[in-house]
Amino acid sequence: ISGGFWGRGHFIMELYQLEYFRTLCRCRSYTKTAQTFGVTQPAVTTALKKLERECGVPLLDRRARHFTLTPFGASFLEHAERIHSEMADIRAEIDRYARGGRETIQLGLPLTMCPGLLFALSSQYIPNHPEVSILCSQTGPELVVDGLLDGQYQIGVSCADLCTPELELRPFGRGEFCVFFSAEHTFNHYDCITPEMLADQALLLPQSPTGVTKSIQAYFTRHRITPNYLAVGNLVPHDGYALAKAGKGVAILPRHISDQYRASLCPPLFVDLGIMWRNARELSKNQKKLIRFLLEQQP
Repeated sequence: ISGGFWGRGHFIMELYQLEYFRTLCRCRSYTKTAQTFGVTQPAVTTALKKLERECGVPLLDRRARHFTLTPFGASFLEHAERIHSEMADIRAEIDRYARGGRETIQLGLPLTMCPGLLFALSSQYIPNHPEVSILCSQTGPELVVDGLLDGQYQIGVSCADLCTPELELRPFGRGEFCVFFSAEHTFNHYDCITPEMLADQALLLPQSPTGVTKSIQAYFTRHRITPNYLAVGNLVPHDGYALAKAGKGVAILPRHISDQYRASLCPPLFVDLGIMWRNARELSKNQKKLIRFLLEQQP
């Protein structure tokens, strides 16, 4: 995108500079911003310094340990968000035209937490709505929220506590979590596991401290228990089940992962889910219709 601001000279602003700036303001990390776009951290730094030179005014105050936005930077971010939203609308319009008028809705779902949704969509909704093309993607709850904020998804289902002020939320039921272990574990003799029983166990958890992991840690904090947390990278539920089954530790996973080698938590642990979308954008008729269908499928 190009534009001219007279008084400080004519300049060309690149879309990627705006995207780097938006993402940096959201995740507050140059490293995470670089990882998001698959570039190096110096590339992000250089692009943002170039953007500031073109503006002629600083966007970031770097004097503190953690950068803050300057007054101009805060105003500039609002413009960058509007441009991002407009570009997403343009892409959607082009896609709809290319598909003969069919609207494409990109839907982000939390991996394994809503097992019945894909079946309901494919068997009940999609065959009866030829006017819309639904692209479903299953990923981690945190990535669903990131995708909504970045415009990758128009609608998503994720952990309610991950919702941000930029997103609208409708409650979407609760997912129950249980303890999973190996066939030889002493827990096989119990139908119910208390937090105290897990105090001396190696508890397999994803490295990320948000989403489900955050809910699990909060559960133990409420009961004044500190298990031996064993962070094992970007763990997905089925990987956690495989590690627990192999005796590498115990895992707390959605109940429906398996009916073998599991026991309920006492008191139970539930994770609240929500349907989310960007609140700054007007929903289309088809998007509203899809949200109503999803709400009818609450677990």
